[in-house]
Amino acid sequence: MAPPSGSVIRARVPPNSAVPPPETRRGVLVQVDPSAPELGAEFDTDAVDDPDPGEPAEVLLVPDPGAARRAVLRLATPPWSGRVFLAGLDGVDQAWAARPAEVTRDNPDQVADLLVWAEHARQAGCLDETPLRLRAPLDAASRLDVELRAGHVVRARALPWAGVAVGPSHVIARTSPSAGVAVGPSHVIARRT
Repeated sequence: MAPPSGSVIRARVPPNSAVPPPETRRGVLVQVDPSAPELGAEFDTDAVDDPDPGEPAEVLLVPDPGAARRAVLRLATPPWSGRVFLAGLDGVDQAWAARPAEVTRDNPDQVADLLVWAEHARQAGCLDETPLRLRAPLDAASRLDVELRAGHVVRARALPWAGVAVGPSHVIARTSPSAGVAVGPSHVIARRT
């Protein structure tokens, strides 16, 4: 299933749409270690202290790739999905755990299209074995970061964005968030004074 193109009906998001607050969940790195015990029903993300922002992700050791997939699916469902997100995988050499294909958009107006397309592909089963990462600006100060693995959304968050102004296919300027960059249909069109 191909990402949306110019022939897709565009969903319009009002320019004053709310951007999610800064991320407060912890990142979890799922790592295969054959000596690790099987992940049991007692798995509880509250057992680990909250790291300070900017600290590396917590590590969850699992004994094999099958247990890694079960852990990823567990992290992607409530109540854990409200507290943690998948920060990475280590030691799994299966298709669902490969480096994700990345789909990006340069325009905040295209975020809704991108999310609808990804959800349609996910529900159709197209992403059961194909990992996918979505990235797009939400506004001049934040960007969307979504990852799907094994048919589940394993990470969806808004990240601070250092005001990187993008063109149709590449970076054209670096700015600071306070520079007041105005984003147009496909690239930076003006700087507010």
